[in-house]
Amino acid sequence: MDSPGGYQLIGRTLPIWNKFNKNNQFSVDKPWLFNFFDQVRFYPVEEKDLIKLRDNFNEGYISIKIEKNIF
Repeated sequence: MDSPGGYQLIGRTLPIWNKFNKNNQFSVDKPWLFNFFDQVRFYPVEEKDLIKLRDNFNEGYISIKIEKNIF
């Protein structure tokens, strides 16, 4: 997965870095998805579903659920 610096997630995920800014969850000023102290939840999906999710996410057709919470 493309990601900034040495920050790598374990497992296969949706992209956390989007230099093309097609998804509105990214911006020109912030092409990364996570911030310090973000809590991330993972859930299992089949490979074919992950591929479809990645394509749709990259093109901006879907977004991921982001909730504000107190750390």
